Amino acid sequence: MDNHEIENLLKTVCERRKKHMAQETPSYNILAAIGEERDEAHIHSKIIYFLLDRTYDEDGENDFLKFFLREIQIPEQYIGGPWRVCREQAFEGGRIDFVMESEKFCAAIEMKIDAGDGERQLERYDMFCRKKGKAYRIYYLTLNGSAPDRQSVGGMDRQRLFLISFRKEILDWLQRCMDTAREGSYRYTFLKQYDAAVRHMTGWGDEGMDVKDLL
Repeated sequence: MDNHEIENLLKTVCERRKKHMAQETPSYNILAAIGEERDEAHIHSKIIYFLLDRTYDEDGENDFLKFFLREIQIPEQYIGGPWRVCREQAFEGGRIDFVMESEKFCAAIEMKIDAGDGERQLERYDMFCRKKGKAYRIYYLTLNGSAPDRQSVGGMDRQRLFLISFRKEILDWLQRCMDTAREGSYRYTFLKQYDAAVRHMTGWGDEGMDVKDLL
């Protein structure tokens, strides 16, 4: 390839990039702009908690928390009544990303984006929930529903373990929340931005510029 061909190729790539940047894609979100899309502890954990800890209807009927409980398939008989959401729940065996608890049910959620599992991590969470003396489930939240390390599960009751993902459950939950918000409102815009960040992070609905085809 001579210099003239290289120059034409770079010009084509530049033009393609400009067209791509002008498109409405999930890459156009605040978290991508500041390079924080994959920060599970300081970004995603806080945003999800922010949404779970709020009621957006005077009667509490369109509660984002209730939408989330149904999305992760908490049995319907447990959804009614008050729920408490705790982020980074500390206990003797470590720290759980989220614990959602009612009088009769406890749900523990471990979120993994890039980090690996700790030693017997989910087994320790199982022991924590079991001591509550109520119905419970352990949720393992990853980008695409990946399974945890075998050593992390250890000897826990595997029937209590449920795999959920940003790509399915989180995106479906955000869409359901957006359906109840007035389009153009701060609430809707907040949800839309986070939805775009999750889509971009998981590669869902984001068509990137395929430079390798040009090369």
